[in-house]
Amino acid sequence: MKRKTFNIIIFIHLIILLIYYFFHTSFIIENIINYSISFFKSFFPVSFLLNIIIFLLLDYELIPILSFIPNISVSFLLFIFSFISGFPSGSKMVCEFLNKGYCNIDEANSYLYFSHFPNPFFIIGVVYPIINNYLYTFYLYLSLILSNFILYFFFSKKRRYSKIKPSFHTNFSLSLNNSIQKSFSIILLVYGISIYFYIISILYHSFFPSNSYLYVLINGLFDLTNGVLSCVIIKESVIRALLILLFLSFGTISIHIQTSTILKKEGLSYSYYLKGRIMSILLSFLLFLLLVFIPSSIKIHFNFFVN
Repeated sequence: MKRKTFNIIIFIHLIILLIYYFFHTSFIIENIINYSISFFKSFFPVSFLLNIIIFLLLDYELIPILSFIPNISVSFLLFIFSFISGFPSGSKMVCEFLNKGYCNIDEANSYLYFSHFPNPFFIIGVVYPIINNYLYTFYLYLSLILSNFILYFFFSKKRRYSKIKPSFHTNFSLSLNNSIQKSFSIILLVYGISIYFYIISILYHSFFPSNSYLYVLINGLFDLTNGVLSCVIIKESVIRALLILLFLSFGTISIHIQTSTILKKEGLSYSYYLKGRIMSILLSFLLFLLLVFIPSSIKIHFNFFVN
């Protein structure tokens, strides 16, 4: 019954979207073009080549090579790969590790708790100009890293990784082709779903005009890039950073659907990912506020005693 009700809601929503498109075609097309320009200026350049390189390294058996480092676990290597690749590529990395036999399905599910990282270049190229405060941007990124590391510490299955001799039988041209296809598939998935939910947010704002905070929250609920960029209208630096931290730590509806799509293909459980994001919000918020206010408090007390 619940499933039927949900399908009816989706059906009505699609009909409304279709009617809106027919009556506001030029407006929708203009917004799609503007979003596409923003997407390919902010997300595509920092993700496409990086994903190709990471997939090539996996094909060239970087994990078996690194397995010869004493006391290293495959879960920690996944942590590093996710940190570099960003989301939703982190979930794709979990699937790659599973497909290559570096972990079993239970271990892969546990990796979903801590494989959600923003791309480092996205932080530098998109987040920093919006926050416009080097220290707050650093605190935000550090909070995300530490929150994931805490989840890694508690939830990773740190079995010793058996040392495997690399075979180096990979054909470079074939591997490059496969890596490009995998990278493009992620980009196209992100782009398509993001466009869809961006239009949903536009539709919402057309029917329900809102104040600046609700406007930003609605944008961030549906799409990460749009949510982060819209935070520029928030005047208070700490609140602006906290809103961006919320979007980055939890993800948005579009990212959750992207991740769910990737995980279902490999039989992995989305619930692990969702629980990890909820815990990440709480941890990253706590860490960020501690980093922001404790140094300020110490400075105030120091100045009091000096004076």
